[in-house]
Amino acid sequence: MSTNEFDWDLSVDSINESLNYDSTNLHNISDALSSESVFESLKEEIILFSDSLDKINEVCIRIANFGQVTDLIVTRVYPKEPSLICFEGFTQIKGDIKKATLVQHLNQLNFLMYAAPRCTPNKPKNPIGFTAPPQGKG
Repeated sequence: MSTNEFDWDLSVDSINESLNYDSTNLHNISDALSSESVFESLKEEIILFSDSLDKINEVCIRIANFGQVTDLIVTRVYPKEPSLICFEGFTQIKGDIKKATLVQHLNQLNFLMYAAPRCTPNKPKNPIGFTAPPQGKG
């Protein structure tokens, strides 16, 4: 082999060795990236955030897409295998409240979670539901 040639097989082997690569771990990696495992992590974060809020605020997520911004008051979150997370709730635009569901792919899952004033502060605060997919939808 000349000095200008590169031994790709040797290079891959040395990289795999230095990273302690084991192909049996690929299954563990795909499990970690399943919507169920991501759902569990999201659930933990949302509950921590929700528990930190006072009685007049609730969890809202802000989603930016194609230059548009949408706010969703979250009432329910559930996974939809193999790679989706669904957020149910409602939006409020100029006083008009609409039911909404946001379906996010795991690869594009990013949003801002913030405290929004509750629309019904005189009623008991409803906890966010974390459930299996609804019947007939999953």
